[in-house]
Amino acid sequence: MVFRSSSHPLASRLEQCFTVTCITTWTPDRHLRCWSRYATFDIGKLLPQRQFKMERNGLLILAGPSCTGKTTIARHLASQHGFSVFPAVTTRPARTLEGAGEEYRFVSEAEFTTLRESGQFLFWDELFGYRYGVESSLDSFLSNYRQVVLKVPVWRLAFLLDRYEDAVGLHLLAPELPVIAERLALRGEISPGELHLRLEDVQRQNRMDVLGALRLEPMPLGELIRTIEDLIYNY
Repeated sequence: MVFRSSSHPLASRLEQCFTVTCITTWTPDRHLRCWSRYATFDIGKLLPQRQFKMERNGLLILAGPSCTGKTTIARHLASQHGFSVFPAVTTRPARTLEGAGEEYRFVSEAEFTTLRESGQFLFWDELFGYRYGVESSLDSFLSNYRQVVLKVPVWRLAFLLDRYEDAVGLHLLAPELPVIAERLALRGEISPGELHLRLEDVQRQNRMDVLGALRLEPMPLGELIRTIEDLIYNY
């Protein structure tokens, strides 16, 4: 077990009880933001308070590359737990079962450029030939909704955790590349060139370490959802 800045007495208590793959950071004012690559133990039996409790105006950030379950998890939290999904803006066409305004706001290239030039984005990126942006209206959205979930690439996670100090950031690690390639194929036609770029992006985002984010190892989707529910509500 490896702790960074592990002066807190909980560190020695954990070391006596469990073997954990990697606990990457301990920040006393923000609790244990990054537990491990994935460890099965009941943190609730050790901690005096719920470390991942979502307070009013709480923001849950799901970060990860393609096909890591972000959309399915966000839909589950919305339908089963009353989360509100903050839709990103994108120029890509909607996929099957994607409703406009639910998880994405689909716009033309010209509309996206107008939003960007008028300073409407907190940040934006170009991926696989399309542009994606998160609007600055996230601030007002958080003031109006109790629990909010947002999906982003991993490289945007540090910015959001710094901007929203009470946010919970989850880094969803991708499974092996053949599994990702199979999942991408299920989305419909994808060119060999785009597939290559997406698989490179998966490897890049998997390698990233974000201070303050909890890294979750690949696991069956149902188990991943239960793990996230436990982190939010039981600790």
